[in-house]
Amino acid sequence: MLKKLMAVGMVLLSGLTLAACQAKLGVDEHTNKQQGLVAVVKGDAPGSSLNYQYGDTSGKVKVSDGRYVLSVPVKTNDQTIKLSSGSQSVSAKVKKATPLGQYSKIATAYNQAIIVGSLPQAISAQVMKNPAILKTNPEAAKAYQTAMVSTKDQQLAPTAETGLHQLMKQSDLTIRGNIEGDQLVAAALIVPVSAMKDKAKATAFVKEVAAMSSAVGADPKAVLKAFQNAQKKSKQKTTIDTIKSNGVKFDVGVSTTQLYLYVTK
Repeated sequence: MLKKLMAVGMVLLSGLTLAACQAKLGVDEHTNKQQGLVAVVKGDAPGSSLNYQYGDTSGKVKVSDGRYVLSVPVKTNDQTIKLSSGSQSVSAKVKKATPLGQYSKIATAYNQAIIVGSLPQAISAQVMKNPAILKTNPEAAKAYQTAMVSTKDQQLAPTAETGLHQLMKQSDLTIRGNIEGDQLVAAALIVPVSAMKDKAKATAFVKEVAAMSSAVGADPKAVLKAFQNAQKKSKQKTTIDTIKSNGVKFDVGVSTTQLYLYVTK
């Protein structure tokens, strides 16, 4: 009789322990805001994986030590993220993002800035002062055509489909974009940390930041000054404050190997 009672007690105890160990599915507060190209939703969850769905997209995300992290591309409309695990379900809201502008126009402006920036200094100054000179000055027009060909690999793709895409890639720079229809929702310039220690490569990156700043309507000089000041301060602090210019925001993120410059509104 005693053995039976002990057996029943062990079963009840194991049931209570199992119930106590099962995590409740939830969403952390203030984690579903835009962070560069995406919004990050995270929280507690039971099991080893979690089901998610938003719009036409669905799938599973890994649960590690009772925690999950889900990256959701931000859009120009509010989104509801449905999460479920077993009998538990919860929803998270991702707020809409303000797009940077029409992608094709931004790409054209960026590419023109890259081309003009690679012209001989005297001709570059003339073109920036009076773009019409390309139609009246054969020497400037020829130099522009040569620069357009030589910088082809540095230019953004003229068009891009909806979604997260690599818009341009070089050995020392990758540009990714979050595209929705004809809108560039957000962009990211990614450069190896090692490149920032090389004078020529760092100078090239500065030109690319200036080109992107101008293309999205920010003030290139103001952005570059703030970026350079932030780099100096970053030696004393672990985070860099958001750079703002004409309604455009520039956020810097650094991993062990890459520096990320996120461009959003």
